[in-house]
Amino acid sequence: MKPLTQLRVRYEIGRVKHALNSGLLIVPLTLFAYATTKSVQVMMWGALLYGVLFVASWNSQRWGDAMRFAMRWSLIPYVMAGISPALGHMCLSGFCLGWCSVLCTVGGLVAGLGISTVGHRHNFTTLQQVSCLAFVVGSASLACQCVGYSSIAGATLGTALGATVHTLTHRKTTAAG
Repeated sequence: MKPLTQLRVRYEIGRVKHALNSGLLIVPLTLFAYATTKSVQVMMWGALLYGVLFVASWNSQRWGDAMRFAMRWSLIPYVMAGISPALGHMCLSGFCLGWCSVLCTVGGLVAGLGISTVGHRHNFTTLQQVSCLAFVVGSASLACQCVGYSSIAGATLGTALGATVHTLTHRKTTAAG
């Protein structure tokens, strides 16, 4: 093997190792979600999210950075879903609602605002921004299965609302300044 080829092989092996390590946080989160739901779909979502992190990190440093920010912000719905069982449910005028739905929506809103802020600060492309938001929604779907699909929808709406509000606010301040 030529020395230049050996260097290229070592370089690619290093990139693969880095990409494999970039998504390790997803593994315990997926196992936690599986332990609480006993759903095979959770394992498939976890594998998909890990695959997305792997490909993004292997593809380029910029995409890897964007996905790592998304992974950090997606921890918020996990924390909110973890808190909700201790709170039970709330009732107003005979209407009862589980805290999981409320907290997952709030977690999605905060995560959407956070990833939008980071995206604007680091000049993510629109595709990177949308990918980060999709990643946050995907990991919220792992965490927020405590009352079924309504919590996933809440996290999705919260993330979309947070991103939209921040983007519109950012455009107004950019246009004014």
